[in-house]
Amino acid sequence: MKLYSTLDRKIVEIVPHKEGEISIYSCGPTVYSRMHVGNIRANVNWDVFHRALLYLGYDVKRVMNITDVGHMSSQDDFGDDFGDDKMDRQAQREGLEPIDIANKYIDTVLDDFRALNILAPKGKEIPKDLTYKEVGKYGWSRATEYVEEMIEMIKRIEENGFTYQTDQALYFDVSKFPEYTIFTGQELSEKEVGVRDEVDIDPNKKNPADFVLWMKRVGKYKDHIMNWQSPWGDGFPGWHEESR
Repeated sequence: MKLYSTLDRKIVEIVPHKEGEISIYSCGPTVYSRMHVGNIRANVNWDVFHRALLYLGYDVKRVMNITDVGHMSSQDDFGDDFGDDKMDRQAQREGLEPIDIANKYIDTVLDDFRALNILAPKGKEIPKDLTYKEVGKYGWSRATEYVEEMIEMIKRIEENGFTYQTDQALYFDVSKFPEYTIFTGQELSEKEVGVRDEVDIDPNKKNPADFVLWMKRVGKYKDHIMNWQSPWGDGFPGWHEESR
């Protein structure tokens, strides 16, 4: 099989690190509402790719995350903005706890996947009676179930000298990682951040593109419902960290 390589800017042959085995991470849904057609299109694309690999005889090791905390209403790939947490905002709208919002919309994701005959990440058909309670058995990983692992990963990033703190957050310093834009081919200076009215910018960020590893429970997030203890204070992980 051949695919277009964003890194190489050309079509290349797939060469597994381990013969006969392909490992895939695919970004899953943020479960604050029903999926829209763009979300569904992405998952159909992944399903076609997954099925093609299975057809070719590969042993596919796949995992998909479920973002159930910390996805802000204004984010892009070049930095974190201080928008509202989508989970918290929807919980307030519906009069529920954030965890109940997540559980509710995980079940709607499963309904949509079943309707489109999309395989579970582990390559199995999704049972009719599968609910949010047992998605882990089928290859989905809920972000809130791995916060301790995220904290340990952030500690390693910090130990390697890639972070700095402000009163509001712990950031990844992109200036310490020259290859940061290697896949996009863009310069950080070309990007604009914080252009939307609802976005608050941390005045102590070193670079506009620096992104949050850990958001502290201060300022506009002092009443954030979902939070955990960490070496950087009570708070919650940044969206980029959840996808790792």
